[in-house]
Amino acid sequence: MKTIQIVTQMEGGGAQRVAMLLQEGLLQKGEECEVWFLYKKRATYENHTNVLTILDRPPEGIKDYFYIIKQLFRLIRKRKPIKIISHTHYANILTLPIAALLGVKKRIAVQHNPVETYPKVAKKMDKLIGNLGVYTKNVVVSKSVNESLNSYPKNYKDRLVQIFNGVKVKEPTLGSDEIKSQLGIEKETPVIINVGRLAEQKNQKYLIDLIAKMDGVHLLIVGDGELKEELQEYCNVLDCKNRVHFLGEVPPDEISNFLNASNVFVFPSVFEAMGLALVEAMSIGLPVIANDLPATREVLAVKEGEKANGIIISVAEFEKCISQIKEILEDKELAVTLGNNAKERAKLYSVENMTDQYQKL
Repeated sequence: MKTIQIVTQMEGGGAQRVAMLLQEGLLQKGEECEVWFLYKKRATYENHTNVLTILDRPPEGIKDYFYIIKQLFRLIRKRKPIKIISHTHYANILTLPIAALLGVKKRIAVQHNPVETYPKVAKKMDKLIGNLGVYTKNVVVSKSVNESLNSYPKNYKDRLVQIFNGVKVKEPTLGSDEIKSQLGIEKETPVIINVGRLAEQKNQKYLIDLIAKMDGVHLLIVGDGELKEELQEYCNVLDCKNRVHFLGEVPPDEISNFLNASNVFVFPSVFEAMGLALVEAMSIGLPVIANDLPATREVLAVKEGEKANGIIISVAEFEKCISQIKEILEDKELAVTLGNNAKERAKLYSVENMTDQYQKL
């Protein structure tokens, strides 16, 4: 076994998607690769080949964490990997010290978010472990993540490598009209879409606020998470539940069907390292509107007020966001231009480029 990737939990998040795409790319290049999840939160990749889950549920106490650690020692000894790539801060600080103790030569941490968003203990541990040289390479997935490490010790920063996450979206297998029919949406009805975990970071409550003020527009929310019931109840409070469709976790190969049935992708996250879902929407030529964050400015390569590869608007400018959405829905030429530009920009984030760079580490 040459390469093992380890991710904290199995679910339909961006880091998990990156690990699976990287595995696919490495296997195509003839490199042995497995993906391990420390525990299962949702069964997103349960039936995929070369995937292993150490604990089949979220850990509930210290006994479960000791079980995970014990299994990591056992499995790494058994597989004897040359390279371990860990994704997300908990996987980094738990698995790579074990890998170092067991003599794994290449120990690569991947930082998927700006470090100021990490829990305090995880942030301190990551800084300490990285400074001690446990990580032989430390990948940052965007410029904004890199910049979040500016104040870190030189020994930590000397191992940093920037590699953009790659995206891969399959061609739609169902037409827009068919998807709308399945969801009970009229053919000519405008649709806004968002893809992401139902979590505070992704800010889907803001999308519901928008829809409540936009009569005749429907919202598709693709993803699952701890806020699902709260968001559904919020739709009831704002009397827009008939226009908001919670689709749950959709298999990655099917997401393009829902993107293709939509008019605008809106991305109101309060923080991001890159925004994999944003790039996926761009890659099929969907016009995008994103919150003004360092990561979204980097991905879209635009400043607030510009209309090139997409539109950047601070979520604080609520009425302006509504106005921009309406403009895209009403101006077909603008929508086509934004979509085409976004699709061209998204080519920067290819799985092939990502795989080549990880293979060289």
